[in-house]
Amino acid sequence: MTPPQQLRFEKKYKRRLKLATARPRWDKFVRVAQLCTMTFVVTYMVLFMDWKDVPTPFDPVREKFWGFFGVFTDESRKLTIKDKPSSQASSK
Repeated sequence: MTPPQQLRFEKKYKRRLKLATARPRWDKFVRVAQLCTMTFVVTYMVLFMDWKDVPTPFDPVREKFWGFFGVFTDESRKLTIKDKPSSQASSK
């Protein structure tokens, strides 16, 4: 074969091989799984991982996150009774 014919043959073979081994659903599943895994790992490291006494650049983010979502904890949801209403108001 001449070099141009060889090149065309190789391109055709590579294209056909790529089409024959293509698995679009599997590839998409793997990409989505990798994205979810990396998102989970980074979120866990930033918000939940115990870094002991080592300061991290994520400390302000953690403080804001737990400051916002801390209002939903059991301790902060307990209502304190300021003043009990008098017995006259409750008997009416």
